Amino acid sequence: MRVSSILRSGVVAIACLGLLLPQAAFAAQQQAQAPKGHPPISILDVALGPQGTLYGAVVDPQGAPVAATPVALLCGKGVVGVAKTDPQGRFAFSNLRRGVYGVGAAGVVRACRVWAPRTAPPAANQGVLIVSDGQLVRGRGPMRDSQGRVYQWMSENYLLTWCAIAATIAVPVAVVSSQQRGGPSSP
Repeated sequence: MRVSSILRSGVVAIACLGLLLPQAAFAAQQQAQAPKGHPPISILDVALGPQGTLYGAVVDPQGAPVAATPVALLCGKGVVGVAKTDPQGRFAFSNLRRGVYGVGAAGVVRACRVWAPRTAPPAANQGVLIVSDGQLVRGRGPMRDSQGRVYQWMSENYLLTWCAIAATIAVPVAVVSSQQRGGPSSP
């Protein structure tokens, strides 16, 4: 009976640590992937259209098209093409071969793995979307009640918040476990 009690307590402790560790592990992984001050590089798979055409669009952070913006097509260390967006923010480059290209516009460069027609993987995109470099406001911010009290503190002190949640789970489990072993019972 003592062994099962220790085993149960160990499982509860590991479960509580599991609430805390993944967040720290993901943070360490993100730091290892990208050098300081640089976002991680992602490569976009894009299927070429007829006549080896690469289609794309440039939009602002709100999703509105950006017209008359120069778009550069980069390959290796040089520019292989320049286009300008139309009034709907669209652009196209024709007569391309498969390969890796950079598509740059409005302060942003997207790395693209371009596939020949009918050879692209099923998940490949039909074009490139570039969101212009502007101040982007995301919907995540500090949690607040109407006076900005407890929720703000919780968001700023997430480690203590997770410990409190873990204790909220562990204490009732320990009490029930103690009662099942024949410990002090409540009336």
